[in-house]
Amino acid sequence: MQALNKSITRRMYLSIHRLICIGIFALGAINAHAQIHTNTESIRLHGNMSMGETNLNLTLITKGQNKLRATIRGKNHLTRAHIIHNQEQLWTKNSINGQESVRQLEGKNAAENLLDLLALNPEFHFKDRNGFDLSSPIFEGYSIEYTQSEKPNLNTGKCTPKALQLSEITDGEAHLIRSIRYISFQKKTTPFIQPKELTLTDEITGEIGKIVIHKVVYNTPLANFLFELPKVTN
Repeated sequence: MQALNKSITRRMYLSIHRLICIGIFALGAINAHAQIHTNTESIRLHGNMSMGETNLNLTLITKGQNKLRATIRGKNHLTRAHIIHNQEQLWTKNSINGQESVRQLEGKNAAENLLDLLALNPEFHFKDRNGFDLSSPIFEGYSIEYTQSEKPNLNTGKCTPKALQLSEITDGEAHLIRSIRYISFQKKTTPFIQPKELTLTDEITGEIGKIVIHKVVYNTPLANFLFELPKVTN
């Protein structure tokens, strides 16, 4: 009888121990997910963009909300363009056959290019709190509409990014000039739902471009000098 009681007690102890282990593991996973989601400091993504018969390689690195740098390369690597956002300014640094040029983007050109960069990380930049400041001087005179799916994603419980629209405000009226539509998404949904394929439409000319993202990496070290604005040299 005593041996039977010891056996029952041991099984109860092992069961309780397993439950505690499971609880600790689950709590750790929840905390890890929350920490990744709230402490995302940088994002690096790789993909390609195309318009008509033109195909280009694309890399975007993002540090915080305001430091962004896109690098676009031709297939022959003789053509390269950098688009850099920092300090509420947007600059390009182009290299074509060894000849470099630098200029600051302004007006419609700046608003469209900045929207394209933000569109690649929609949940990161267009979140309710601590997202990108859409009152940036670059978007002065423009309005942005970000829409999500009506029904939440079954895996995440969150609504999926659907579209972005950029309108120019003229005489108090909004005129659509650019639209971005999300076609498909990465399989991994944490810490953010990330687009895999999206289309970009110039509503003035009707031109349509496509971006396909192949790889997304979070929290890789990114030096601040990568986001330094270029200097114009005479």
